[in-house]
Amino acid sequence: MSQNIQFKKLKDFLSCNDFNLKQITIDLNYACLYYDELLSLGSSITKQEQLNHLQLKLEENQIGDEGAISLSKYFLNCNSLNSLELYLNNNDIGDEGAFSLASNLTNCKNLTKLLIILSENDLKSQGITDIGSAISKYENLQTFYFCFYPKYCFPFWHGVQTIVSNEQIDSWADAATNLGIGISICQNLQNVFIDLRHNYVCDNGLLLILSELKKCQNLILLGLYLEYNYFTDLGLLNAIEQFSSYQKLRELHFNVLELDQRYLKSFCRKFIIKKSQHLVSIK
Repeated sequence: MSQNIQFKKLKDFLSCNDFNLKQITIDLNYACLYYDELLSLGSSITKQEQLNHLQLKLEENQIGDEGAISLSKYFLNCNSLNSLELYLNNNDIGDEGAFSLASNLTNCKNLTKLLIILSENDLKSQGITDIGSAISKYENLQTFYFCFYPKYCFPFWHGVQTIVSNEQIDSWADAATNLGIGISICQNLQNVFIDLRHNYVCDNGLLLILSELKKCQNLILLGLYLEYNYFTDLGLLNAIEQFSSYQKLRELHFNVLELDQRYLKSFCRKFIIKKSQHLVSIK
């Protein structure tokens, strides 16, 4: 197995003269990158023509849409990549930048693993919808991890009263559906992780995304992290009944906070007996 080479300073990566690296971790979290430095980073990545695994950590660099769009264009030439992890937390990236990232990565035809962390950015429900559309084009993807929660989260236990409008409910239901549709088209997927904590998925959105995800015929591991999404007991009970129809599922992580623990224990017992699961983790 090839050694994973790590870079923690941009200048060290830019000055690297070995263009045959296969596994790279570039950790530039909190590096306050300028726009031209971001372009230099992208250009240097494309020089690694043998690269098959890239872990790129760019948290809190205020990249914005312009930076995300520019960086994503460099991935058009990364044909050898089969594993990509992008950590882009808190970078002022909106719908346009997120869609550009997801779309331009489709040129990486050999990708089997994709992780995109966009937490604490400026995405709206439309951005999630667009990412779902882009994901549908990843023909060889086997593992997909997507995470987004908004920049300003107010936990319910802090006493903040948030009124959810019908427009928000409908737009997030559409977003959840389209994300699920995009994922379900990738028939090679075996492992899916979706982290949408602190959003407005609500009962209908959850039901719709589960209806789509069960179309993934080869899905073995599913992780859904959906705390603080305005679910009701009835909505969650209706949703989790669908897991029994996931034909090949062997491991389930379903994290919500709203459902009564008595229902969870009852569901876990039925699910394990019916499906002979190795692990069911519901919180």
